[in-house]
Amino acid sequence: MEKTETVGEVARKLIRDNPGKSNQEILDLLLAHFKGRREVNTKVASIAWYKSDIARRGPRAGEEAEQKERTEKDILGELEAARAAVEALEAEHSEFLERTKEADRAQLVALAAKLGLKIEGAAEEQPQGEKQS
Repeated sequence: MEKTETVGEVARKLIRDNPGKSNQEILDLLLAHFKGRREVNTKVASIAWYKSDIARRGPRAGEEAEQKERTEKDILGELEAARAAVEALEAEHSEFLERTKEADRAQLVALAAKLGLKIEGAAEEQPQGEKQS
C-alpha cells in the first residue's frame, strides 16, 4: 500500500526545494500540487510556521527519522532515567502538598481568629496582633 503524502510533507519539501520563494509562492505551489486530488485549507501562516520549524530543527525536520535498533543498555538507561524522573516528581508533589497544607492551615487559623473560634492544637499559631476569645 502506497503511503499518502501529507500537506505538511509536501510543504516542507517545497520549502527545501525552493529556498528563495515567498510564503505565498510556496502556498501557491502547494495548492497546485494537490489541485483536483484533495482539498487543502493551508494558509500563508502555516507556510511561515513550516519555514520556522525547518530553521529551528534543521532541513530534515518533519521527515521520518531512521530508527536505530535499541540495545538492552539503551532501554535500561532510559528506565533508570524514568525512575529518577518519577522520584523527583514524587518529591516535588509531596513538597507541594505540604506547602498547600501549611497555607490552608494558616488561612484557617486566621479565619478562626477573626470569628473568635478556637482550633484544637492551633492556639500557638494564632496570627500576631489578634487575641483568642
